[in-house]
This record gives sequence, structure tokens and C-alpha cells, in this order.
Amino acid sequence: MADLEEHTPIAGTPIEDMGMAGADDAGAGAGEETTLLPEIEPETPKLVLFADLVKSPIVEVVVGSGDDRTTYSAHEAVLVKSPEFAKQVDKFAPGGPRQIVYTDCDIDAMGSVVEYLYTGEYFPKRTSGARDAPLEKDPRQPSTDNEGLGLLVHARIYTLADRLQLPELKSLAHSKIHRTASTAKGELAYARYVYKESNPEDATIRKPVAAFWATRSYSLRHDAEPEFRAMCLEFPQFSYDVLQLVLDQQEKKRGGDDGPSRIVTLTTLILTSKIHPTYYILHPTSILPTLLRYTFHLQLCHSAPPYKTVHPRRLVLAPVIQNQQTMDPPSAPNPAGDAGVLPHFNSLSLQDAPSPPANDNDLDVLTMSRETAMKLIARSIVAIANAAGDVPATPPLSRPGTPGGRENHLIRSHRRTASRPATPIPAEKENHQPTELAPPEAGHDEPVTIHDIGAGAQPESVQRANMARKFFSKTVPKVGVEEYMNRIQRFCPLSTAVWLAAGSYMLRLCVIDRSVPLTYRTMHRLILACALVAMKALEDHRWPQKRFAAVGGVDEASLSRLELCVEFLLSFDVQIFTPEKLKELTLQLQRAGQAATMTCRLPTSFNLKLGSPKIRNAQAV
Repeated sequence: MADLEEHTPIAGTPIEDMGMAGADDAGAGAGEETTLLPEIEPETPKLVLFADLVKSPIVEVVVGSGDDRTTYSAHEAVLVKSPEFAKQVDKFAPGGPRQIVYTDCDIDAMGSVVEYLYTGEYFPKRTSGARDAPLEKDPRQPSTDNEGLGLLVHARIYTLADRLQLPELKSLAHSKIHRTASTAKGELAYARYVYKESNPEDATIRKPVAAFWATRSYSLRHDAEPEFRAMCLEFPQFSYDVLQLVLDQQEKKRGGDDGPSRIVTLTTLILTSKIHPTYYILHPTSILPTLLRYTFHLQLCHSAPPYKTVHPRRLVLAPVIQNQQTMDPPSAPNPAGDAGVLPHFNSLSLQDAPSPPANDNDLDVLTMSRETAMKLIARSIVAIANAAGDVPATPPLSRPGTPGGRENHLIRSHRRTASRPATPIPAEKENHQPTELAPPEAGHDEPVTIHDIGAGAQPESVQRANMARKFFSKTVPKVGVEEYMNRIQRFCPLSTAVWLAAGSYMLRLCVIDRSVPLTYRTMHRLILACALVAMKALEDHRWPQKRFAAVGGVDEASLSRLELCVEFLLSFDVQIFTPEKLKELTLQLQRAGQAATMTCRLPTSFNLKLGSPKIRNAQAV
């Protein structure tokens, strides 16, 4: 833009004369006199102070009718920034009322227009000057906007700015529309307003609406299918705009090879047929047989040459990528200033955390805190482990013996000696810090199965039992369950969803499928492995495997094997797609823990003493 401005002459400057003067100078002799153009001084804009604005007379802008009639008082010098307001002001009679009446305008939209004429902005404002800066939080709008109220605020301002001939305000309102979040029903309410109130030739606001639904109607229409169908039937132009974008995108994907003629033919078939375009949007898979039948009907009834044969796969409609020209470009990357998204590291205490609600209807997985989720899981698995007792691990697999001949004995007895002494280890480094968990029952190189497939394959139940052996510790770890979960959450913070999903994995493994016994020797490795699988399945942020293994007190290779065992035992079904499903599994885990508490045997140290009437009478005396 700077280069264009340097070569752009001032308005009114005779460019041709300047060029001719240069040509005359090049061809003229040294003694000829050159005629120079007088310098044109740019006109200095008149300085308008805020005091000059407030000195102007007051004009009343009356909006609405009846009980909703509202009057906005503003200075004339401010209102005349709008050409439409300026025309109304010029019609004022001397000494007469100074009122501008709009009975069909939105009251709040007119208030925002007056605010913009004074300040150059309107509420909700942008939080910063960046192109992608979010808007301020509007307390008037609900948290879940199913009516599109946030979008309609800016849409009404956009249409009113178009009526008042304020292009800068139109651009500002349009940019705020793209910064406002809504739901599928809210987007449909906004689309209905745009196609009802805006100018049919205004592609600036209509095209993004059609592009949005052309791209996302395949998924969002299920959230508001009755509203989407009503919208398409009420505004056929909306249906045509969406369908046209879908067809244009299909043409671009094919690379333009004989595409325009086919797309035009397909569009012609849709528009000339007696079927409403909405049918093809709601039922995209049925467009092919319907159009082929209609094409066959045209070929029989008309003398026009038949259409070129098109492979059925060439007619499959695909979603459209929204036109990027109507959207604000993203901000430039700034790696140095991007600190990343890291969770908050802090020490936790499950004792002080709020307990999960006793009533099932009060359990809300969307608002539950991480500490409450951890407390629910810890209580449930401890109760189940108390009821299960000490279950022995599956015995290891027997391996085929190695021949014990003398030759092999000589080979095995050979040891390579070092050519030089080993590097000495400092005394303070000799004693390594032991891991928190007890050593595993299964050896480092112990196989899970000998034959996975084929004639000698072992039954699946045997393979699953061998995998369950990986979760056993030789002895009960000294660290408690709550302390162990606190350690994981302190150094590798996880979200509430991850903890609840990990609890659902343990419910399926230990209670529903009964693949792994839940005891004091297995619970720690189960918690660690299930939390790792849930983190990778549900979250974008993932802690490194090495860090997670160090925090859990196992080596990295063992953690990888535990992770694979969990995924295999769950048949790789680790995704939880809806909050309702997560709540159902969480309630099942909580009920399993409560049932285990009721059926748990009393410890041997428990000594119940029944009161004797003689003892009570003696104590009373």
C-alpha cells in the first residue's frame, strides 16, 4: 500500500501534462525555456474539537412506538456524521420540533449507533486492537445461546448501519459477528434474520451464512433438524445459496475437467425439477437416484441431445470450505510470546476436597472438580479392593527348555572381560533412590503369550490372564492410593474428564469384564495405566511418557506394556463421546464401591462387645 500511495498523484493534478512536459524536456534544446506547473498545496482538514460537537443543538431520535417508545438525545454535529440523519436534520423547520422518528427500528440497535457516533465503538467492545481479539463478556446474554441473541445484536446493528449509510459501522458489526459464539439453533435464528431483513444483494453478510451451513450442515443439522428444515422451506434462496456452494466446491475438487458443463447441468436439473432444493440438503445420499431418473425423463420427453455419462461417484456432494475472503485473517505467529497452555501445578489434598453427591441426579460430570473426581475414584477402588482381598497372580508361562549340551555350556560360560577398568562411581551416587512402587510380579522380559495365532494359539482367556499378571506387584506398595493419585496430579495435572474416564476403564476391567483383579497389589499400576490411556484418548495435551513413568514409579518400558495391556483388554474401545455416557459409568463405579463396602468382611481385629445389664447397673451405681 505504501508503494501505491507514493505513485498516486493528488486529485486534480494533470498527469498527461506532466508526462508531456517530461517528453518536451527530453526533446527540447538547451536554450528553450521550460514551463513548470504551480505546486498544489493539499487542503488541510478542518480541526473539529469535542467541544465543538457538544456546542451544537440537541436533536431527539425517537425509536419504537407505544410503551416501548424510547427517545435518544444527541448533538446535531454528532448525528450528521450519518448521511441519512443529515437529510432529516436539513428538513427541520426553524423554531419547529427537532425530532427524528423511526418507529420500525430496534431500540437497542439505535442506542449502539448513537454510542458509535460519539466514541467510534459500541458494547460489547473488543478487548484489544488485535484483529482476532475477543469481545467483552456481555452479562445480558445466556451462557448457552440457543436463540442467537448475541449474533442478533450485531446483525441488527449491521442492518441499521446500512440504512443510515455508515459503512465503517457495518464493517465493525460484521467483524463482531465472527467473534460471537453460538449454538446450532442460535445460528439458524441469525440466518433467518439475515435472509429476512438484509438486502438480497448484500453478499457481505449473506454469503458467510450460506458458507457456514454448506460446510457444517451435515453435522449441525442433527442438533436442530426441525429448525433447519423450517428455515430451508421458509427461505428458498437460503437453500439455493447453500446448494450452490456445495456444487461449486465439488467442481473445484474435480480440477475443472469437464466440470462446468456438468455442474451447470446438475444445477439445472435441481432447479427445474419439482422437488424442493431443501430435499437434497437434508437427504444428500438420495440426490443421485432422483436426478438420474429426472435426467432419463428429460431425455425421453425432449429432443435435446443426451447428457454425457457421469460416473455416480462424481456426483457425491462434499462439504464446502468456507470462503476465507469474508473472514478476518488470523494473527501473525509469535513463537517468542507464546507461552503455551500449561496446567496449574499445585499440591492437592483429597481430604479437604468436596465429596461427590450422594444423590445420583445431583452428579454433574461437566462441573465436577478434579479433586472430587479423584476422591470418588479413590473411595470406590479401595472399597472394591477391601472386598476382593488378596487374589494371587496368574502363574508365569512355561518356556521351552534350552538344550544343556557341553558345547552350549562352554559357549554360555564364556564371558567377555573388560579391556580397561570401569568408570568409578562417586560414593554419593551409588545409592539410587528406589521407586515408589514395589517391583512387578511379571519379569522384565516375561512374554505375554507364546503363540498368538495359528494352530498352537492359546485361548483368549489365557492370553488375557497373562496380561493381567503385568499389573501385579510382588508386595503391597507402601504408598497409599490417595497419596499416589495426589503425586500424579501434582506433577502431571490431569482434567476431571481424564480421571473419570480412567475410573470407567477400571470399572470395565475389574468389575464388568473381570479381566484384572482389583487388589492392593494391582490398584496402583491400574490407576497409572488407565490415567495414561485416558489422557491420550481425551486430551490434546499429553505428558511425555518418560515423565509419566517417573512420576508413577515405574520404568518407561513397563509403562508402555501396561498401556498396551489396558487398550487390548478394553478391545481398544477407550473413547467416551457424550457426557451422559461418562456420567453413567461414573455412577456405576460409585455404586460398585458402595456395594463392596456393604459386603466387605470385618477385619480380624474387630471385637464386638455386647452390653450386659449387670455391667450397666453397676456403672450406674
